[in-house]
Amino acid sequence: MKALIVVDMQNDFIDGALGTPEAEAIVDNVKTKIEAYRKNSDAVIFTRDTHSENYMETQEGSKLPVPHCIEGSDGWQIRTELDPADCLIIDTNIFGKANVDYACFEVDEAYTPIIFSHFTPDMLIVTNLFRDQLDRYGETDTTSAKIKSAIAMAPSIKLVLNGDDPLCVQFSLAENAKSFFYGVCEQVNKDAVAPKEGRFCPVCSSELGYDYYHYSQLGIFKCPSCGFARPEIDFKVSGVKLGSPMEFDINSQHVENNQKGFYNIYNMAAVYGALNVL
Repeated sequence: MKALIVVDMQNDFIDGALGTPEAEAIVDNVKTKIEAYRKNSDAVIFTRDTHSENYMETQEGSKLPVPHCIEGSDGWQIRTELDPADCLIIDTNIFGKANVDYACFEVDEAYTPIIFSHFTPDMLIVTNLFRDQLDRYGETDTTSAKIKSAIAMAPSIKLVLNGDDPLCVQFSLAENAKSFFYGVCEQVNKDAVAPKEGRFCPVCSSELGYDYYHYSQLGIFKCPSCGFARPEIDFKVSGVKLGSPMEFDINSQHVENNQKGFYNIYNMAAVYGALNVL
């Protein structure tokens, strides 16, 4: 996947307070470029110059005494025809620094070392590892190795991991990481069968033993050879009802989710865990 970064295509820079005919002239070309990236399912990211009502009292305001891109104003908005609604928009100041307290990035597993080389995250959330990307990365061992190398690049990183997935739990062995686990603490699917993938211990390669499975390699596991096992769960899911909506509890907090699929319970538990770890 490629990414197109569209810088400050805002009304005040096009036909507003600091607009120019030259800026208006490039709008159609920028729109065409954006459409090409969207057609290829590539990412489009907008930056948005952002100032407060007291702009004229700031250092920039003393050098450029023209109020512009005041947060919430029409001039601050991205040009409508560029259709930014479904894109990531990053509000920035004059130095290009994002005006945010927290930023959450969804990244391709195999690209984590590349991403971590550009900035050091405080937290990494891993939901599961499956063999559904063999055409890109080969076996899950290959992807696991890339994630491990990324974790090693981030001193004192916090990991929020699926405690039911042995392939996720292995990342907690990193010495520089503090790990937190979420998991489903009751048998939900009594018809689940032994997994054909991910059933070997990531530490010693022996076949794992299970009390029961949820699906694939997710469940209550323990290695009979080295003792590698499902950890103590910090964010416990119980009372699961796979209806419409799905209902369950996370640490006694009741949740209703209109999305279908057991995996969405794990997604919600991951979010709950991450917000509590912050």
